[in-house]
Amino acid sequence: MNFIYSLRALTNLKIIHPTLDDEEFATENFGRYSLGLSDLINLGVIKRLKIDVIVSSDKGFDKVPGIKRVFEELRYEDGFKEFSYRMKSLNYKLNYEI
Repeated sequence: MNFIYSLRALTNLKIIHPTLDDEEFATENFGRYSLGLSDLINLGVIKRLKIDVIVSSDKGFDKVPGIKRVFEELRYEDGFKEFSYRMKSLNYKLNYEI
């Protein structure tokens, strides 16, 4: 849980809520990319905010032009393995190997 607490401790972290436009973007682009609906909503948000990097284990983002996915780099961060095992123990389905 240190990983989550570390995220919460970031004073410059801003929580952004999706808008109806982001959700419409997701439905309009469903099937265009190998992403589920929630990931497409996230894609709508990052495009609206002109963000070009996403932290995700979903490799579907790799096929979205103009978006760089980072995830593998996090595996080497302190607490990442602990976080992954904790998520797995809570029955979250991980789409990556620990």
